Amino acid sequence: VEAVEAMEAMEVARGEASDARDALQRLRREMAEGERVREAERVRWVAAEADRADLHRRDARLTAEAAACSEAVVAARKEARSAMEELHAARNTHADALSSMRNAHAQALSSVRNSQTEALAS
Repeated sequence: VEAVEAMEAMEVARGEASDARDALQRLRREMAEGERVREAERVRWVAAEADRADLHRRDARLTAEAAACSEAVVAARKEARSAMEELHAARNTHADALSSMRNAHAQALSSVRNSQTEALAS
């Protein structure tokens, strides 16, 4: 009877050991899955940090380009202002030259008329 009871106890112990092995394997699988999840989270975090760094670099580059464009606009406005001043000066010079030509033409016509009048009178 004791031998039978010992055999039954041994079978129960084998079943418990088998259950314990199964539980240990499940625990190891869960731990491995947890590690994979943590590693995936680390990879996502590193990628997000790289994206943030890339955005900061782009922002710095765009800020520098915007500053350069602003400087170029200021320089272009100065050049345009200078060109307009030169244009106004040239227009004034042209107007003065036209006025002088008209006066010279009027004097020449007057001189011709006077000459013709004197020639007819003599």
